[in-house]
Amino acid sequence: MTTQSSVPAKSRHVAALLLKGAAALTLTLATAASVAQTAGSYSITNIISDGYVPATVTDPGFVDPWGISGPSDFWIDTAVTGYSYVNFANGAIQFKTTIPAASGTGTGQPTGTVFNSTTGFMLSNGSKASFLFASLDGSIWGWNGKLGTNGSISLKAIDNSATKAVYTDIALDPSAGGTVLLAANFGAGAKVEVYSQSFASTTLTGSFTDPNVPAGYAPYAIHVISNQVYVTYMLRSTSTYSETLGPNTGFVSVFDVNGNFLKRAITGGNLNAPWGMALAPTGFGIYGGDLLVGNLGDGVINVYDPSSYAYLGQVTDATGAPILSKYPGAGVSSSYVGLWEIVFGNGVVNGTPSTTNAGDPNTLYFAAGLDAETHGVFGAISQNAATGGTTNFGFSTSSPVATVANDASVSLTLAVAPINGFSGPVTFICSGLPANSACTFSSPTLTVTPSASATETLTISTGGYKASNEATPFRHFGSGGYTVLAFMPFASLSLFAGRRKFRIRPKLMLVLIGAVGAATLTGCSYTNPTTPAGTTAITITATSGAVSHTSTVNLTVQ
Repeated sequence: MTTQSSVPAKSRHVAALLLKGAAALTLTLATAASVAQTAGSYSITNIISDGYVPATVTDPGFVDPWGISGPSDFWIDTAVTGYSYVNFANGAIQFKTTIPAASGTGTGQPTGTVFNSTTGFMLSNGSKASFLFASLDGSIWGWNGKLGTNGSISLKAIDNSATKAVYTDIALDPSAGGTVLLAANFGAGAKVEVYSQSFASTTLTGSFTDPNVPAGYAPYAIHVISNQVYVTYMLRSTSTYSETLGPNTGFVSVFDVNGNFLKRAITGGNLNAPWGMALAPTGFGIYGGDLLVGNLGDGVINVYDPSSYAYLGQVTDATGAPILSKYPGAGVSSSYVGLWEIVFGNGVVNGTPSTTNAGDPNTLYFAAGLDAETHGVFGAISQNAATGGTTNFGFSTSSPVATVANDASVSLTLAVAPINGFSGPVTFICSGLPANSACTFSSPTLTVTPSASATETLTISTGGYKASNEATPFRHFGSGGYTVLAFMPFASLSLFAGRRKFRIRPKLMLVLIGAVGAATLTGCSYTNPTTPAGTTAITITATSGAVSHTSTVNLTVQ
């Protein structure tokens, strides 16, 4: 189905030709992965907060919770207050350990954390680290049982504060030569650093380098998923090494465990400072088996196919809104939700099932520094069965922005996610298009089933003249074509002039000259409509019966 903006009557034929010559659309109907569960809805439970939002447990020091590690409980770093909180899935806080500042004075700034199951990474007290913590001041710390629980202070393992390193995340990588520690340096150096089990800088066969990193981007987070290393990159300030938030910023690259670049998985689009990543278990509703990517900048959790990385939608609540969109900071220009880690529960402690301690394996746990990292919450996102809830659907586009030249097209993916058993046809329309442009959908209707999200391709085409796109009068004659055409009548008359009884009357000659002149002038002044340059907010509406949802795309025509 095509929705087209108004154009002047005299230009409609030309516009139709432009659209006819536009690139054809390819239907991208897809289904979210593998498991056929009837869609219910996702809901949030606030487990721990600093008191800014209601929660099961409150603690005033729980500010800007960042990384989370397990496996038998949750170790959650708080970057503002310098702790790693140790708590159960039900919110019961067991203790907290202090991560000091690298300088020895002031408050530490712990970010990413990881559980160490190897026998390496020995700390200065003679025992291996059980947990490791990265810090924004360029240091890495460790904790083990010898340090005790309440009042414990972690031990420094690496200190690169003098070189202005900024560690925003760490991960343990099972490389071919043994497990190594990876650190995302978002500061000076801007690379993925590799450390041996003795905390010495080392190298692998690959260097965890994406060959096409744009200027100003640096490694931001590291996640080892399905024996591959995912690195998120984010735009940063070169003077303060802080994130530059905004839509269409950030990308995700994939490497093997030896640091060799495999591919760019996701670029821009709905990404807005991507940090948290997790592979959903099959029991996570319609997105079971899919790759989840969380945004610091807007709190949105985007969903992608784990193999093709095609966009599949967003985790939404029962109203169809992004799941964290009602938290403080969401949708406010001067603030942001501050979503950091997302992890699924382990469900087992020492071989014994325990959702109380380690969390439900089909529940997504998250940490967020609410209202621009000035507060905090640790929460859970659960899939609720479709039992009596109102049927609905979530609707989103793969990007909130798009850029296109004149006489060109740009494509976006539209995703519809069923809620509470929704199924049926969904239709789409565009509004707010700039002049001489059109949006075309790959199918008049998208049929949605209750067990999977469904996607469709939207293409926005702009006007503009190109000979290859349009059957323009005389276009094949080049710059001299009009002159040739102008003299063709006279050449024809000359053929007859040789006949004995043929005479060219003066009045006929004047008429012919006038007609040829008019035709020539008309051809020379032939113009085609173009789409005006600038940025326009386009609204895409998805409708099924009485239910409608909208998504806005800011289209820039160059």
